[in-house]
Amino acid sequence: MNSVFLKPRISEKTYELSNKSVYVFEVPKMLSKQLIADSVESQFKVSVENVRVMNIPQKSKRLIRNQGKKVSYGIKSGFKKAYVTLKKGDTIAVFASDEEKKSTPEAKVKRGKK
Repeated sequence: MNSVFLKPRISEKTYELSNKSVYVFEVPKMLSKQLIADSVESQFKVSVENVRVMNIPQKSKRLIRNQGKKVSYGIKSGFKKAYVTLKKGDTIAVFASDEEKKSTPEAKVKRGKK
């Protein structure tokens, strides 16, 4: 179990952290910090400096339908996320498509009145 597929969490906060060489992944709850580091190194061919993990607990959820006549309850499953710090100079192309859009010149669009 040296390599496990890790799902990157993409948000505005993680985008800002990626500029500081910190990437956030959603990982299976059974993985330890060492297994997470090994998986990132093998999957993305980078050097990991530090791994911090956070367990997000499950939360109850309520859904109201038909103007308050029917209420159903459920549970949002919890998960584990890992903040992985890479060595200086290493990057992961999680936000590559966003960076490519910024680097290419875009045509200016004229907007007319409707």
